[in-house]
This record gives sequence, C-alpha cells and structure tokens, in this order.
Amino acid sequence: MSIRILSSGAALPEKILKNSDLEKMVETSDAWIVKMTGIQERHILSDTESFSSLTLKAAKIALERAHITAEDINMIALGTSTPESIMPSSACILQGLLGIKECISLDLQAACSGFVYALVTTYYFMLSNPNIRYALVMGCDALSKITNWSDRATCVLFGDGFAGLVLENNPQAKSPGILYCGLGSDGTGKSHLNVCWGIGQGYEKSNETNHYIYMNGREVFRTSVNYFSQLILDSLEKSKLNFEDVDWIITHQANIRIIHAVAEKLNISKEKLVVTLDKHGNTSAASIPLAFNHLLEEKKIKHGDKVMFVGFGAGYTWGVVIFQF
Repeated sequence: MSIRILSSGAALPEKILKNSDLEKMVETSDAWIVKMTGIQERHILSDTESFSSLTLKAAKIALERAHITAEDINMIALGTSTPESIMPSSACILQGLLGIKECISLDLQAACSGFVYALVTTYYFMLSNPNIRYALVMGCDALSKITNWSDRATCVLFGDGFAGLVLENNPQAKSPGILYCGLGSDGTGKSHLNVCWGIGQGYEKSNETNHYIYMNGREVFRTSVNYFSQLILDSLEKSKLNFEDVDWIITHQANIRIIHAVAEKLNISKEKLVVTLDKHGNTSAASIPLAFNHLLEEKKIKHGDKVMFVGFGAGYTWGVVIFQF
C-alpha cells in the first residue's frame, strides 16, 4: 500500500503588510524585524475576504493539480487554531463549498503543528480504511484576528495563510509515499504560548483586553530549537535514514533564527532547509504546506525526492512526516 502526496495548493490574502507599514504602527524598524525574524512581509485578510473563501481557493488549486474532482474526495482534515466558526467545523464548511455530498470531515487543533497532525491523522485513517482513496489535508490560519497590533513582540511575526495537499491511497503506485510519521505533545508548555480565552472559559470577556496571542519569546525560541533538533534526529533514527537520504527539510516557518540555529546545531546544509517565511511570516498551521507548495511551484522538488515535515507549536505539540514524493 502506498499513501502518497499528489499535489498542493495555496492561497494568500491580497492585502500585504510590509515591515515599513509596521514602522508606522509600533516602535520598530524593517532592519530590526528582518534581523530578528527574517520576515519582510505578511498577508492579512481584508474585509472582502474570508477564512472559508481562501481555504476553498487553496483546495481547488490542489484538486486541479491532482487531476481529480471534488467528488473524488473521501476525507477532509483541516488543521487550524482560528476556525471559520466554532461549529460546524471548517473542514465541514469546506466540504459544503466544494459540493461534496458525503465524506469524512474534521478539524484538528494543534496550533502550529496542526497541519502535521491533520496529515498524520489522515494517513492513519487511510491505512485502516481502504475506501478512502483520496483525501484533502489542509493547514489554514488567520492569526491576524488574534494578534495585538500594538504589541511589537508579536505583531511583527504573524500573518494569514491557507494551503493543503491531496493524498492518494494507491496500492499500485511505484512510489512508497509516506515513509514515517510521529506525533507528540507536552502540556507543560501552556503558559509560554497561548490565547487565554475560549468557549470553556473567558469567552464572555473575549472582546476586552486579554484576547490576543501571548508569547514568551525567549522560552519559545529556546524550546523550539531543542525540539526541532531532537525531532529531526529521532525521526531519522526510527526511519533508518540519514541526513544524506533526505533532500528537503521543511520546519514550521516561525523565525529564521530558529531555522538557522537548528541547521548549525545539527550541522545541516542550509540548502536542505526550506525558508519561505520572509514572504508570509508565521502562518501557524499553514506554514509547512505553504513552503511545500513553494517548492513545487518553483520546480525545485522532483519525483523521488525525500521530504521531511517538522511541526512544533503551542501546548507544546509536535509532529514529523517523512515521505518520498
């Protein structure tokens, strides 16, 4: 059995917020933002766009590139921390917009690891159910809605993004597809990166002061570097691969200094580590599929290449997928 990635699709909001725009909003500078984060601009949902409209756009692109129709889809898994609505799920809303009469649809909330959680969950569904031939796996977030645009520590980081993949379960495929996957979490990281309200608590005060992303930057930076490094090493050992076997490593696109620190710690060539955050910032669950989509559109990746996705997010949560394209 081969469960493989067929295609990708992505959509970014039309509105672009450059570092020069942020200079007018908070005490910062383009030079400082680029030095500390690597980000030059981010995309923000406008009044004429919505979470669901851009999710739909990304999904349609992925379907077209896979040469299948929406009716071929048997499952939709969508990773997000900023859903279109509390209920129904954003995946179910997408199903309706695509005109799919019946399929499995679910959201997964694992912060910046959300896309990897959705991908691994879908993989296990497909392993256990041969009737799931095609699946849409999406990572979509509108972090601008929960960003405090007067807080210099966080507003320079986040943007909105929408992207996804089409998976195929094909026993006759020559490519082995997904080779390894793993997920994990550690709830003790809650206090370092969070949004402190939700339906279960604080909802009635969500329009007051403390309804934005809070981040302990130093702690998250240190923890991210350590986790990313160990996750890469562990996944290679468990999959019986080495660095030379992997052509591309796509980590969550949080901060260029984190990515470079991981490269230096593991002595990895920076050419293996994909970086796209300069053009869209930290888009949470969307960042990994956005980076993969960039590789495909730039024709940098070829069939047979081995790719590693590494996600890490609030909670803490983490996940790794290695596959042959």
